[in-house]
This record gives sequence, structure tokens and C-alpha cells, in this order.
Amino acid sequence: MNINLFGIKTCDKVRSATKWLIANKINYHFIDLKSRKLKDAEINIWLKKISWEKIINKNSSTWRALTDDEKLKIVDCKSAKNLIIKQPLVMKRPIIEFGQQLIVGFSEKNFEDTFR
Repeated sequence: MNINLFGIKTCDKVRSATKWLIANKINYHFIDLKSRKLKDAEINIWLKKISWEKIINKNSSTWRALTDDEKLKIVDCKSAKNLIIKQPLVMKRPIIEFGQQLIVGFSEKNFEDTFR
């Protein structure tokens, strides 16, 4: 089972996800969004699987720090991808790649359904 978990170590949801994976003896590879740039191709794959509206976290401090004009320009996959490349912390976390699946955020029930 190959699992990539994208996030930051200080995020509560990322910590909950990693604790759940460890407690359930599921190996994963952690990708720190603060130290590794996301690739254009990665984001394209994600946006084919999940709508940009579900990936962008409009409650994040990164989103709130944008000007109103910047926010109004995020209207489609292309503009969302450009924002994610420039400011990856605007995404909901964690983002988990598991086979062909993409999971956005942490929910214990969703993890149980997916990994068991």
C-alpha cells in the first residue's frame, strides 16, 4: 500500500491523520508542503479527481490574507492551480494519495472506510 500524505507538521488535521495511520500500522510517506514545491503535474491530477473548490481552504489564514481582488480571480482549475503552486498552504490538509484515490482532509470514518 503506497500512501503519500501532503501537509505541514503543525496542522492539527495532519497530526490527527498521521496518528491514525500510525495507530493502525499503516505506512505512509510524508511530504512537507513547507519544504517541497508541488509539481504542476501533481496538481493537475488532483484537480481531475477533486474539484478545486474542495481543495482550496477558504477558512485558512493563507486565503484570508489574500486581497479581495486576488480572491475574485480564483474562478477555475487553472487559477486555483496557479494559487496552489504559489501558496500551497491555501489547500485543505492533509491531501492523501492512495492508489488512484485522493483524500482531502481528515475524517476518522473516511480513513476507516478507505484503509480497512
